[in-house]
Amino acid sequence: MPSSPRFQSYLNKAPLVVAFAWLGFAAPQARAETVTVDTSLDTVAVSPSTSPLDGSGNRSLRSALQYLNARLDIDDDEIVLPAGLGTYTLTRANPGGPENSAAYGDLDVTRSSSYGAITIRSDTPGTQAVIDGGMLDRVFDKRNSGATLTLRDLLIMGGLATDDGVTAGNARGGGILAYSGTLTLDHVAVSSCVASGANGTLGAAGGSASGGGLYAYGSGTVNLINASLLQYCNALGGDGGAGAAGAPGNAGGAGGAGGVAQGGGFFLGGGTLSVTDSTVSENSANAGNGGAGGAGGAGQFTGPSTPSVPAGAGGAGGAGGASGGRHLHQFWNAPNPERHGKRQ
Repeated sequence: MPSSPRFQSYLNKAPLVVAFAWLGFAAPQARAETVTVDTSLDTVAVSPSTSPLDGSGNRSLRSALQYLNARLDIDDDEIVLPAGLGTYTLTRANPGGPENSAAYGDLDVTRSSSYGAITIRSDTPGTQAVIDGGMLDRVFDKRNSGATLTLRDLLIMGGLATDDGVTAGNARGGGILAYSGTLTLDHVAVSSCVASGANGTLGAAGGSASGGGLYAYGSGTVNLINASLLQYCNALGGDGGAGAAGAPGNAGGAGGAGGVAQGGGFFLGGGTLSVTDSTVSENSANAGNGGAGGAGGAGQFTGPSTPSVPAGAGGAGGAGGASGGRHLHQFWNAPNPERHGKRQ
């Protein structure tokens, strides 16, 4: 049966109506996200791609960060930490080596430069919320080049780095490890954090340690502003391994060299560090001890007292590692260091 002219007119317009409706739902307006944490427990998000909630329906620091890492939008998002909830202590130790999705160990910031910045701040301006690494890992690891992370009104403490973010042995950034992009510490104290190189195995050198408080590398910018502080942090080189004992008549093996230690407060491996009205002081870098030389091999005797093969000499002890209290590989950007902060 032929359709009426009125019905036919509707059919002709229908595709346009559907198309406009589809476009409206396919490109929703992006919006900034603020996640306010409501537990100091160290828990993970159940479905981080869609929600910051953990298995108890709460929002922890870690679950909130997992959620914002997964948000692929151009807006600047933030995590708000109520200072009155107590200390936010990290308790989820890495089950094996370093893990880089924020589920275990340190708090990995993995959002790329294609998307918005992340800010983590106290809910009370001027009052620092406390984040304690619990000496199980460093506290923050900003991983992606070009990404922007701002930390505001925080005390970051108790971080322990025993790896470089990927591989164990050489330690980088006891409090914070940052790759390129922009990292801003705004009224943030990084205190009592340690980068500790591994001790060497048989005759091998100890692992190096750099940046007890902060290690930054790549081509980005680190800003310390508004009375930020890097203090009481340490870089500890690992001890060299002892030399192997010599075979009969042979000298013992040499001990391994002690690991190098650089930058108790910070190590800048590239890019720019800007310090304004902030302080870096009372940090230390201590290199590892050289390993003991291996014992010489015993002599061999053909008679009661005459050796046919004399005993070997003891091995040489390993050299102690070098250390430095401050390290700037690239640029220091403070027009008046006496006023804007101390380098250490």
